[in-house]
Amino acid sequence: MKPHRIKTALGLGGCCVALLLARFCPAQERLLEDLLEAQSELAEQSELYETLEALRRHPLDVNRATLQQLQQIPGLTPGLRRAILEYREKHGRFDSISALRQLEGMTPERFELVRPFLVVATRAARKARVDYRGRLLDRLEKPRGYATGLYHHAPQKVYQRLRFAISPGIEGGLTLEKDSGEQRLDDLRLFYLSVRVHRGLQLLVGNYQLEFGQGLVLWGPYSYRKSVETVFPTRKNGRSATGYTGVDENAAFFGMAATAQAGPLQTVLFGSRAALDATPLRADAVTALATSGLHRTASEKSKKDALTESVFGARIKYILSTKFAVGATFYRSRFDKTVVNPDSVRKRFDFRGRTNWVAGVDWKGSAGYVAFFGEIARSQSGGMAWLLGAHVDLSSVQLALVHRNYERDFQNRHAFGFGERSRATQNERGFYLGLTYRPVRGTRLRLYYDLFSRPWRTFFEPLPTDGRDFLAQLEHDFGSRLTLAVRLAEKKNLDLGPNNDRAFEQRIRRRGRLQVDYRLNKNLDWQSRMEYQRVDFEPVSGLGPNRTETGLLLYQQLKFRSGRGQIVARLTFFDTDSFDSRLFQYEPDLPGMVTNRALFGRGSRWFVLVRWRALPPLEISARYSETFRDDVTSIGSGADGIATNLDRRFGVQLEVRL
Repeated sequence: MKPHRIKTALGLGGCCVALLLARFCPAQERLLEDLLEAQSELAEQSELYETLEALRRHPLDVNRATLQQLQQIPGLTPGLRRAILEYREKHGRFDSISALRQLEGMTPERFELVRPFLVVATRAARKARVDYRGRLLDRLEKPRGYATGLYHHAPQKVYQRLRFAISPGIEGGLTLEKDSGEQRLDDLRLFYLSVRVHRGLQLLVGNYQLEFGQGLVLWGPYSYRKSVETVFPTRKNGRSATGYTGVDENAAFFGMAATAQAGPLQTVLFGSRAALDATPLRADAVTALATSGLHRTASEKSKKDALTESVFGARIKYILSTKFAVGATFYRSRFDKTVVNPDSVRKRFDFRGRTNWVAGVDWKGSAGYVAFFGEIARSQSGGMAWLLGAHVDLSSVQLALVHRNYERDFQNRHAFGFGERSRATQNERGFYLGLTYRPVRGTRLRLYYDLFSRPWRTFFEPLPTDGRDFLAQLEHDFGSRLTLAVRLAEKKNLDLGPNNDRAFEQRIRRRGRLQVDYRLNKNLDWQSRMEYQRVDFEPVSGLGPNRTETGLLLYQQLKFRSGRGQIVARLTFFDTDSFDSRLFQYEPDLPGMVTNRALFGRGSRWFVLVRWRALPPLEISARYSETFRDDVTSIGSGADGIATNLDRRFGVQLEVRL
């Protein structure tokens, strides 16, 4: 370790402590970070977080929850889901939530994970509720675009969301958002209304998302990825058609979806006509879809709603029993302009034209301790995609095996299959092995090993490549107060050289993490983390020397819980050789936001997050953060960069739940 990094490590030991209060119990806090720390950097809105938060606020009645609803609960294995349904068939109902402890495979640790998501209802649920969330984000140091006049409108980012449920069969939502530099408070406007016409028919109008099978035909913009939670994310459990109030401006359908349930047969019919951002080429053509969602400059505004996609399709699912179900999905889309892709080398197999269709078949089943699942799909281009997987669920061992093959000419912008690259369900093959092992109570070994390849070049990789991804974490609880976790990870893949030239490099990224969690009392939890990374670059052609970069990240925090007050703060020191050796840290943020911050260079970062429940229906949150870089004089580049080495940001949020 370099001398100045040793000083940093020693200095951190005497730094001021951090205060953190999370909304979940300690076991769930770890689960939440395990599932979300692999998400995209600075994902300011996470549908995954919202799903878990909604389950916590409105837990499922264990005596009425369907199999599909139980599948949404992390930590509830396929074997336990079946055990709950079989217990209800045999005994009628659970008398108390503690009766779940009697189920085979329900360990004390797993019970603590799932307990907040399940209840035994003693009275009817509330018939109506209203949830409002308003948020404002800003930076004290304004980006250069405001000084140069490139950005003309207010730099604050404003987000508003309203959700309501009039009765168990009627609910809806409205989202308005203005990004920094945009003019209108409703630059993004989304809404939906869901009505249960009668017991077997649900109508959904407005903006919605579709989640079916394993995501090869239709899935929303968010999905769990590879993480230290090595088994649960590999098998998708779709929510069918649901209202959409996220902030991905090009991900939602707009129109109507009808879901009909008749015994074991479920049918979904849907139609959509949604405007998309795209780069105009001429009056009847665009070159590519724009994904930033920003409309600040004349160039960005010209891309707003430049393309319209019309979609219609159907989904049929037949549930033979609690142990087997099969489904078929089809959709056809048509664009009002021709999608022209002029890059015939780097994007040779990307979609071109005006029409596309995708069809697929998926299945889920179980036999004894084994649950199996899969999906196979084909697009209009003739490209195929398939995924085959199995989970083995024993009392102390959970095992996941997944094989995927997404052909280079499989074209589907609405897919999100499990794999190496987020949403890029194309040009990838892989075999994944995930393991969770509990040899004794309080000890957990979690690991995965993923072998992947890309049969054709990508935008940044000019050759077919292959790689491997390995992660192992050993955790042990020393009583009820102390937990020690050690993590080792290695990832190997081919990449371009430092100047994006033809000197291809084999990149081997090795990481080690040591984390200690200590519960001082019922209100205070101490946590310390040290993470070290070494990245080796080996020229494939043999031209040029090998090079090595390293990075170090350290932080300490103290979690505090008391009454209605909540305070969150963290102090982090980081030191890396460059962006290539950057390290990520998951940070608690304003409710509904997920931040995975990439830290590189040399400096420190700290934040304070305050949550206060002023009244039972009213919660106020505020967050302030500072990132200091002592190795540079400015942060970022271009119009979004700032002309100083100190980046200060703040946000405030108001939530009302009636």
